[in-house]
Amino acid sequence: MLPVILFMFLRALFRYNWQKMWKGTYHIYRADWILPYYKNLSREGMKDIVNIDSSLMAMQLMLTAKAHGYDTNPIGGFDKENIADIIGYDSDRYLPVLAIAIGKKAQDAHDSVRLRIDDVREFL
Repeated sequence: MLPVILFMFLRALFRYNWQKMWKGTYHIYRADWILPYYKNLSREGMKDIVNIDSSLMAMQLMLTAKAHGYDTNPIGGFDKENIADIIGYDSDRYLPVLAIAIGKKAQDAHDSVRLRIDDVREFL
């Protein structure tokens, strides 16, 4: 399996020239009232957003891999404190979220227990 480590921008993302990137699109008008919110977030607040956004992206990556005949395994238990430095990423700018193994299965997966959706969801 191919190891993939999912990193997301944390700090320096908001120094990017969004006006240049979004030139000619409607998003330029949204940036003026969205970016100040993010620029004033604490590091913990940014980490919360990064974890949610990157988890959704990881889900899509895993579904896409499956659609192309590959299997995946998300891995949350790794040295998150040091992985950025080990592979040469700026740990102030990037936040490691999870690793994902992607490849062809060597054997069938073992059975697992899943709770019924009716037992774990509640509509408000």
